[in-house]
Parts: sequence; structure tokens; C-alpha cells
Amino acid sequence: MSGLSAGFFIPMFFISVGLHFGVTQLSWEGLRTATFLAALILTARLVPCRGLVGGTSIAPRAALGVALLFGTPLTLLVASATLGQILGVLDAEQASAIGLLAILLSVVLPVGFRVLFGSRTGETAHYTGGL
Repeated sequence: MSGLSAGFFIPMFFISVGLHFGVTQLSWEGLRTATFLAALILTARLVPCRGLVGGTSIAPRAALGVALLFGTPLTLLVASATLGQILGVLDAEQASAIGLLAILLSVVLPVGFRVLFGSRTGETAHYTGGL
């Protein structure tokens, strides 16, 4: 059953959400909300990763990389926005702002990681310490 849900139902959910994404519902207030939520998400990811640096051999740069990669919450944000809209907790503008936030973070944060750590063509990445 888990294979069927991961291979069929979950992709169908995201296709359905993408088709119904309300770009026309976005306003400047929605964009400000998405920006504020992005700052909150990054802060929520950076604080625990900063704690990793204190007592371990993990470099601050590596902790920042962890925060960038763990900060891409596409599935959770999209599912939360969809459920919030269905339950009437979020209106269409708020749900669209959260959907835009998920899309932007899913693109920008991995690119930020790639810029920070560069491309390792020809070599395999390996774990060098810590936990």
C-alpha cells in the first residue's frame, strides 16, 4: 500500500494542487506574507543547526548547508495550505501565498546550497565528521 501511495496518490495530489494553484489570487499582501513566512522557516531551520556547531566537530558552513537543505518544505506546506483552505481556515489568497512560498523555497534553497558548496563533478560527496 505504501508503494502505491508514494508512486500514485502523492504525485496525483501534487499535480492536482499545481493545476489549481491560484496565481490570480496573489496580491502584494500575499507576497509580503510569503516573504515573512520564508524568513520564519529559515530561522526555524538555522537555530537548531547553530546548536549542532557548538559541541560537535561540524563546521558552521556545514550547519548552514544542512539548514538550507532541510528548509525545503514543499510537501508539508502544500498539504497544509490545501487542508487549511478546505477546512476554511485559510482563504484563497493565503493558500496561494503559502503555495508560492513552497515553490520558491524548493527552488531557491537548493540553489543556495549549490552556490555555497559548489559543484563536485567527478567526485563523490562524503561525510566527514560529527554525529
